[in-house]
Amino acid sequence: MKKTVAFIVLVALLLNCTYTAHQYLYYERMRPLVISDRVGETIEPKEREQFGLFHGIDDFKSATFYSISGGGYEVEIITEDFKFVAINRDFQAVAIVRDYINRYDEIQESQQSFEKKWRIADYDDLGFPITHDEVGPLRRRYTPCLFGASCCLLGYYPSLYLGGAIGWGAGQEEGIGIAIGVLAVGLIASTVTGLLTGYIIDRNKPLKAIKEARKPRVVE
Repeated sequence: MKKTVAFIVLVALLLNCTYTAHQYLYYERMRPLVISDRVGETIEPKEREQFGLFHGIDDFKSATFYSISGGGYEVEIITEDFKFVAINRDFQAVAIVRDYINRYDEIQESQQSFEKKWRIADYDDLGFPITHDEVGPLRRRYTPCLFGASCCLLGYYPSLYLGGAIGWGAGQEEGIGIAIGVLAVGLIASTVTGLLTGYIIDRNKPLKAIKEARKPRVVE
């Protein structure tokens, strides 16, 4: 019993560990980027509206993309009152935004094909894609297994007691079979529940970490 409790405590501690997008902590900004010939080096308010860019930014005046070391881009966003900077470290980021702008009208008719092509998992606060290729390295593949094992242990005693209670009045031979069957079903159900829970957590926490790292920050 003590080993079971210790294992569950370990899983709880791992659950509370922070997923950190370390690649966003350090980079060097380099030259301005012409993200697409359709918008040039600086994106103006008309182009922002035309292509549905920079969600949630009020009083938008202009935006300029910059290449950064290690891949991705930094975008500098100017508004009436502030200057924001946002970072995207997906190695495909520039190609994705370029494809989105260049094929904007086509993509509006088939958003699903665009998302399938770039393996898009979700979108950040500015509306730019987060791909499975960026999420993958942040995932901890052991999390579903740990949750599956933990839930299996949690389900052992309730399943055992329930099986015993149901099988008690069914006679000795038949009751043993019923108890074993209930125990097996209970363990399988709790293990599958744990695996699915662990998978969801292992998918959502890296996404949350990337979204947090990509949030625009005020620099002036």
